[in-house]
Amino acid sequence: MTAGVSPSSQWTGVWIWCRGEPKPNHCYLYARRSFALARQPGRARLHITASDRYVVYVNGAYMGRGPARSDPRRKSYDTYDVASKLRSGANLIAVRAYHYGAAGQGQGWHSQSGNAYTVGERAGLWAELEITQPDGTSEVVGTDSRWKLRPATAWSRDVPPLEGTFGSPEVYDASADPPDWMRLDFDDSGWPPAWEIPPRELDWFLLEPRSTPLPSACGYPLANNASNTGAVTQAANATSRVTIY
Repeated sequence: MTAGVSPSSQWTGVWIWCRGEPKPNHCYLYARRSFALARQPGRARLHITASDRYVVYVNGAYMGRGPARSDPRRKSYDTYDVASKLRSGANLIAVRAYHYGAAGQGQGWHSQSGNAYTVGERAGLWAELEITQPDGTSEVVGTDSRWKLRPATAWSRDVPPLEGTFGSPEVYDASADPPDWMRLDFDDSGWPPAWEIPPRELDWFLLEPRSTPLPSACGYPLANNASNTGAVTQAANATSRVTIY
């Protein structure tokens, strides 16, 4: 599928999540998809979005986070050039997705659902990797039931929202989840397959490329008793430098 404003049904990737509650409160989810390539591609672009947030890695390398806020009827997606991260043999796309799950009534922009960052759409993850080999042949790796999912347990989900405009603060136990879940050699054989969300449950009709620049990652020195609302992705002591995405 050529990137651009297009119906979700015209892409290879489908929307996935865990079977069960459509709007889980303050819910983090790990997702992985392993695949093999005969050789390193000449071109590879990864398109991705989520309801409500994602952080994506390719073969263990951090690529970015998003998506931009948007009307779910014209869902914003991001595109990354990942050709240099792929190799011949085994490869991996790994995603940490997040859903606010803000309580409310009704659906869409004119409802009481959501907060300042979401309009209360259901939880979902979507991605499509377009690969072009030097000889012009192509292949696509999209989200489907071949992905492996695991709900995160490191974040406490019973934390109340700060107030109606924002989501919940993060109470995080780094020992509760595997630190190397995004690595190619991590064993996900015990993870269940993704659930393909039925078309009748989809909140997203069109996929639209991001219209603002992708956010950049930066590091911050943390003093004693410092407080942050981002997800800390590296363990550290009080004098260390950590990266927050």
